[in-house]
Amino acid sequence: MSMKKLFVILSFLISITCLSSQSWALKEKWFPTDKPNCLVWNSDPQPEETVKWSGECLNGKVNGIGTLSWSIGDQYIGEYKNGNMNGQGTYSWQKGDQYTGEWKNNHIYGQGTFTFVNGDKFEGEWKDDLMHGQGTYTFVNGKKIEGIWENGKKVEVTKT
Repeated sequence: MSMKKLFVILSFLISITCLSSQSWALKEKWFPTDKPNCLVWNSDPQPEETVKWSGECLNGKVNGIGTLSWSIGDQYIGEYKNGNMNGQGTYSWQKGDQYTGEWKNNHIYGQGTFTFVNGDKFEGEWKDDLMHGQGTYTFVNGKKIEGIWENGKKVEVTKT
């Protein structure tokens, strides 16, 4: 067998192995909690992930105020409606980021404060998980930028 043919075969086998290793990536779905017949929406399920819910369930979905704790280390304390984060709440990511404010259908939406793991903070308006509208970005060193953001990008500085 020629070296070229062997290289092509090995490349193909490596490609197939890499593609099949991506099979752990699961699709978003309704996800069971530790309460019987009580589901929550999970937009990024992980293999062997579990979730605990401290609040009520209505029509088979997480509902009302409570604490949702993911086995991966994330936690949400706040309001749920029909299995989705809606209303006021605080989400703490395992990596150290934290958001406190308004939620709409599992997205950061409205007024809120996002504190980044490095200590920087954005206080202001959000839309679909992005800084959007009037807000103040405060760096860990105390420097502040007040301005207007659109889709996560600063478009106008009103004060520094």
